[in-house]
Amino acid sequence: MPSGTLPAGPATRKMLGMRSRAGAAVGVVVLAVAAALAAWSAVPSSAATPTPSPSPVASPGSPSSGLGAAGHATGELAKDRVVTVTVSAHDDGGWQAITDVDILLSLRGRTLDQVTLDPAHVTITVIGTAQPQPAGLGGTLRGPYFEVNTSSVGLSAKSENFRAVVPIRLLADPPSGARLLLSVTNASLDTVGPMPLGPPVVPDQGLTWSTLLLAVLIALVAGGLVGNLFSSRRRRPERLSVYRAVEQRMAGTTAAPHDREPEGGHR
Repeated sequence: MPSGTLPAGPATRKMLGMRSRAGAAVGVVVLAVAAALAAWSAVPSSAATPTPSPSPVASPGSPSSGLGAAGHATGELAKDRVVTVTVSAHDDGGWQAITDVDILLSLRGRTLDQVTLDPAHVTITVIGTAQPQPAGLGGTLRGPYFEVNTSSVGLSAKSENFRAVVPIRLLADPPSGARLLLSVTNASLDTVGPMPLGPPVVPDQGLTWSTLLLAVLIALVAGGLVGNLFSSRRRRPERLSVYRAVEQRMAGTTAAPHDREPEGGHR
């Protein structure tokens, strides 16, 4: 009788298939959760450093002054990053009546750095610079935090309106809580602002719970994959063969009579 192992029945194959599908489903669910957490942790916090403002912050000034201004900043307040400040101002006496457009980096009422535009003279000044520089003619102005290339500053004026686009490169990381402000003054010493151009700088959150949970899930998935790999390579123990056991039993019983001494044997 040929020896061999008993083939797995339909119930056994069905159970193995169900276990395989269940394991695959669990793996897919874990990977989906990990991907969702990765996407969630990649989204910046709503309290992050300056982001593009959906609408400019505007201040009409006092009703009798005829002075008004609006502005917003795009970019991140961080070292070696460029923040672009866009300013629009108007004065009933004409744009020439606007004397100072100040872009400030402020922390709890203290000015850390400042860029000043003089529309009438088309010049730019930064804290610590000796003399104003003409806008659009080249030259670099540096302060404690700000660096401005005057050739990249765009100024335009018409009738009562003045507009400026000022790219500012950060030379250092501003402290937590610092923010950009805008202030505009005219010849009558009427002032609009200071008004915020974006949210304040917030400290780095470091390791968040979402990042930690994502790391744990990735470790679990990796551990499961490695465990399945080693278990598939492990040598399976030889199964007990019913046919082999019966064959060996039959061979033992047939060989026994030949081993016995005949009853009528020679003396």
